Amino acid sequence: MAVFVPKNSKVWWGQFTFNSRPHTFNLRVLVEGMPPLRKNERGDQVYERTRREAIAKLEAERSKVLALQSNGNLEQAEGVPVLAAKVIPPLPLDKIWSRWYHEIPGEKIDLETLGAVGKDGKKKRLKGHPANVRASVTSLILNLRSQNPDISDAAQITTEMASHFIRCESKRVTSKTTKNRLIDLKAVFNLLKEISQVAANPFEKVKMPVKVKMVHRQRLVIDELKKIMVAAQADLEVGPMVIAAMCTALRRNDAAKLRWRDVDFEKVMIATRAAKTGVRVWIPLMGALKDCLVSRERRGEFCFPALAKMASENPDGLNWRLAQIFEAAEVKEVAAHEDLGPRKRKPAKHGWHSFKVAFVSLALEANIPMSLVQTVVGNQVVDVVLKHYYQPDQARAWTEFMTKMPSFMTGQKPPDSPIIIAVSVLKEMTTKNWRAKREQLISLFEKAGAQDQKIS
Repeated sequence: MAVFVPKNSKVWWGQFTFNSRPHTFNLRVLVEGMPPLRKNERGDQVYERTRREAIAKLEAERSKVLALQSNGNLEQAEGVPVLAAKVIPPLPLDKIWSRWYHEIPGEKIDLETLGAVGKDGKKKRLKGHPANVRASVTSLILNLRSQNPDISDAAQITTEMASHFIRCESKRVTSKTTKNRLIDLKAVFNLLKEISQVAANPFEKVKMPVKVKMVHRQRLVIDELKKIMVAAQADLEVGPMVIAAMCTALRRNDAAKLRWRDVDFEKVMIATRAAKTGVRVWIPLMGALKDCLVSRERRGEFCFPALAKMASENPDGLNWRLAQIFEAAEVKEVAAHEDLGPRKRKPAKHGWHSFKVAFVSLALEANIPMSLVQTVVGNQVVDVVLKHYYQPDQARAWTEFMTKMPSFMTGQKPPDSPIIIAVSVLKEMTTKNWRAKREQLISLFEKAGAQDQKIS
């Protein structure tokens, strides 16, 4: 038994199972107050009050139906009005994916033309995320029909059935594919809750039977970033997007689909919304990216129109082009001996996300406040930033610890700072050796300046 608010509805609806079939009711309780921003959270007091009223109304309607059953009259009872049931039609298993596909935003293709040969002589096929979700839903339907032949619509799928499907998939395909299918099906049924008789998401509480070994991108150090910048400037097509990803910490699709309207050249800022999280981010428009954008001709809404199209139709093509730039820059992955589980291909440790890792790590090493870093990368939880994105430069970390920790622990004599050495040179300076000492001071300051420039 559950209450919910369908899409574009202003009243609460309810659902309970009766005679092994779901029954959906319009409870005629007006939705008031402020709803929660995310599912599984609570709204304000007024909203929760209307929710409680809807639950009470649904319980009353359920009692009426049970009373009618006990009296042997399911159609009507004198003085007991029953709300209209089954206003929302059932959703057959074969229609789950197509219903989800028509509800998600973005451009659609006519499903009836799939497989037909187009004017270019190629068959029309689904690509990207919709194709992956279709594969997940198809696998689910095949599993359900083999284990539960009596199931005919989506509302009959239980959490036990969903868990059994995920366990079967973990034995049939890799753990990475199983996790992706669990993510896809959770999203599908969250949407179906709003537009069909599916009252609860059967995949909401399902967990992976085997923990997936995640592979995080390796940290790019300053010297590597400089080499990549030079190689990117030689690639007139993908190079500008590489510079954008490096200077903004945007994800691959966000960088490829950067819009002109999001770039404010007067305020020297970029204000956009992360597609993955929906969080609004404000990013300083750095000089390297500004020079790149100013020199580009505006053609349409996107800064990189050809790459925006590739991100939608062939995102792996962007990965391949980036790999070519890494190869031209002679930036290679650091070999690591670790068990990554069963995988059909070796995961790349250098990719578009490496720029996000490098951006956050450099910002934290520069002592930029965490709150400012979060406004750029869009992560609200400090632990997420530190756990996944902050990878300190190992060489610099070693130098910092070995020079600043007590010498009785490190076993090394701490080097004198340039200021201490300069003071010593000045004390030794006389009218006879001042020229030599001056050259010594100049050399000392040049080395200190070069070291600071290398760090920055």
